[in-house]
Amino acid sequence: MTDLFINQIAKPHMKGLYFGAMEVASIGNSFGPALGGFLISVFGISNGVGIFGLTRVIKLFRISFPFVCGALIRK
Repeated sequence: MTDLFINQIAKPHMKGLYFGAMEVASIGNSFGPALGGFLISVFGISNGVGIFGLTRVIKLFRISFPFVCGALIRK
């Protein structure tokens, strides 16, 4: 469904970029559960709060990184 939407709205010279970005996003959907299973097998299910806390810190850094860099560039 997303493929059809991208195909309809994208300019012809930008379609490759949009389809590539969509596929990169799907890589996370593939490797996310495997990484979660690996972390649980290494640290144990009883340390779930620590595992999810670690992933939360990583996500917060990843989300805030573009905003911090943009603010530094504008200075």
